[in-house]
Amino acid sequence: MPTRCARCEMAPGVVGRVMILKGEGGRRDWIDRYRAQGVEVDEYNLFASTPVLPDEGSLAQLRGLCERGGSLVLVLSSRQALSGLLAWAPAAPLLDWLRRQPVAAVHPNVEAPCRAAGWQRVTLPRAGQTLGGLALELANGLAGTPGGPPDR
Repeated sequence: MPTRCARCEMAPGVVGRVMILKGEGGRRDWIDRYRAQGVEVDEYNLFASTPVLPDEGSLAQLRGLCERGGSLVLVLSSRQALSGLLAWAPAAPLLDWLRRQPVAAVHPNVEAPCRAAGWQRVTLPRAGQTLGGLALELANGLAGTPGGPPDR
């Protein structure tokens, strides 16, 4: 599936029909550009994601880290991951604590919703840096802060 509108350009005057197989949600601007160019578009949602709730043991471990004032780095690879997080951690004090943790966000499309949901410390990978490399860098930065490095 195209991810940039520049890849969606059709030759001027070309009218056709396309079938788009996609998941729920996501960007629509490139689909709208096809339609604006006179292309007949058939859309089929073939994928739906649903949040996966953490098991009780994992959730208890996270709550314990919160209660001890520990720290961690949140790594978010999609807006859906953020939605899932907000679905299972909706209440204070856990959500308030999570919002104080740094976030490694894969893309500006993930960064913006994080900030809108109340996270202040959201970082994107630099050019050539992997999301994992950014997460490690942020975790190393936590080593000198109150609460220490992220628990394992």
